[in-house]
Amino acid sequence: MEIDPEEANSFLSMSQNFSALTLRTRNEIASYLFEPIQKINSNEYPLELEGVTTIRKMLSARSPPCREVVGANILPSLLEMSCTRPEKFIYEVSWMICNIAAGDSYCVKYLLSIYEVSWMICNIAAGDSYCVKYLLSINVLDFLNRHFISASNEIKDQIFWTLGNIAADGQQCQSAIFLSPIFHKVLKYIETLIKPAEKNLVWAVSNLSHIIPDPELPYTPILENFFIKTLIESTNQEILIDACWGLFYITESSKFASIYTNNILKRIIDLMTHFCISLSYSTTRIIGNIVMKTKHSWVVLKELGIVDVISALLDHNMKNVKKEALGILSNLCSEGSDVVSFVRSKGIYEKLLGKLACEEQDIKCEIIWTIANSVHCALTDDVNYIFDIGWVDAQLNVFGCISQPGVRKVLVYGLYLIFSKMKRPLEHAHLRKLKNCEGFSENNDEVMQYFDKIISMYGEDEDCCADN
Repeated sequence: MEIDPEEANSFLSMSQNFSALTLRTRNEIASYLFEPIQKINSNEYPLELEGVTTIRKMLSARSPPCREVVGANILPSLLEMSCTRPEKFIYEVSWMICNIAAGDSYCVKYLLSIYEVSWMICNIAAGDSYCVKYLLSINVLDFLNRHFISASNEIKDQIFWTLGNIAADGQQCQSAIFLSPIFHKVLKYIETLIKPAEKNLVWAVSNLSHIIPDPELPYTPILENFFIKTLIESTNQEILIDACWGLFYITESSKFASIYTNNILKRIIDLMTHFCISLSYSTTRIIGNIVMKTKHSWVVLKELGIVDVISALLDHNMKNVKKEALGILSNLCSEGSDVVSFVRSKGIYEKLLGKLACEEQDIKCEIIWTIANSVHCALTDDVNYIFDIGWVDAQLNVFGCISQPGVRKVLVYGLYLIFSKMKRPLEHAHLRKLKNCEGFSENNDEVMQYFDKIISMYGEDEDCCADN
């Protein structure tokens, strides 16, 4: 197909105006790009398509020449040509942009800084730096926006992929998308989507949610509902990973207060023990945020088997998963004595006791927090149980290994609560260990105060203590 002469002349005029700003000599263009660029400039559609397809395939290779293509500065022409070329051409250009967006920051910034026509430069020159950055950011996004409504599913998928790559480059790029009309079209698309979401769409929306959305913004519930719907409907592991991380970003907000139904929570809890580490980690962090930021979560989570899941995660291969699981347990135990009694009935305190000596320090710290929160809320019977299975000795034995002053304070505070609640005589062995631990705490007044309080309960004289 040959291009309309009038259109060709119009395009030639635009190209000449643009070339004054973006002139590239033959020496500045990589030699392997000469032939495909000549075909793109041939004004014959079959050759144009062949040229753009050749470059797109280069950009799809293992080591794509993103910077070289950027340096050739052919994208402004391709964007303009896409307004009048068939869908196959648009598809190849969209794919090319997507591949460039997957490059380094230089390539992404280029995508956000090209112009379709030269008169835009004049408008930018009249603005301040904020206006410049804003105009730079909307150009390629404007191209995607123009084609979105009429695009086929294939081209929409390329658009989502491109948006995901741009959003992955950082907060500035994510903000650029939020400011673009394309973002609102994507929101409308996911809000009315009937069929299960495709991989690139979920990935792109997840990347966009990486800037923790304010729950009060109108689009946050749309994103949240999209991730929840995807979690419920999808069985694809990669899609689930992106949906879970997207939902995690939303629950990270300091203003998060959503109340999820039991079937949603059950789905998230089931995924906590998934063999895929990314799924297990992200869902554990979601539940951690829910427990920390919503009141009375225990009543619901108990019925959904959260304690059994936490018990299983304590043996997880990934340290961060164990740490997050302990954080959930610690926060739950601070909700009341009924939680402590139930956790005791599941044998969790014995399991934690076995792990205190052998785990790395940051896991030790989480265990210490869990015990302190437990004894703070526990009834006397449960405190006596915690003492009887050996928690006082175990914590005194690891005291010298804990380097964080704040955690040392929590450990000694927990011991103080145990001794004050169980109302038993202090044993000689415990008193000696307490006094030995005091030597590690000479520079920490708060820790020393709790040591002194424990010892003062029974007097300084060891004769006041019970025999072993």
